Amino acid sequence: MGAAPNSWFNDPSFFDTKDARTIIESLILPAYDSDFVWSSWVLVKFNVFGWRSSLDRIPCKSGLAKRNIIPDSFCQSCISMEKDANHILLNCQFARRIWSALSVWCKLPVFDVTNVSDLLKVPNLWPLSPEKKKVIYAIFLSTL
Repeated sequence: MGAAPNSWFNDPSFFDTKDARTIIESLILPAYDSDFVWSSWVLVKFNVFGWRSSLDRIPCKSGLAKRNIIPDSFCQSCISMEKDANHILLNCQFARRIWSALSVWCKLPVFDVTNVSDLLKVPNLWPLSPEKKKVIYAIFLSTL
């Protein structure tokens, strides 16, 4: 009776359900090395779309062509590239015009990236204040 009530909570050898879940998830779930940063300045759906596109997990024509559902996956605008998520969002002529206009509107230096994960790292490369970096990052997520 001399022990304090609930003293077993402070025991370092105590094993709880959180520890069990962490072990099980590390064994079952795939590990994603994603550098994606969730922004509180944009809607959740923009964060989810940005996260999925940075992992190249956006459904598009190239996935359908790989499964032989459609014969080809070329972009109707360019007709020269495979229509995957990075092409649609960044590399298509139409997308390049949007990103170019955005850089002029935000008074940013010209940038050229080939995938979404690199695009979302760009604001950290510029000598801007942390507040401006957050704004540019939120604009990039919203533009995707």
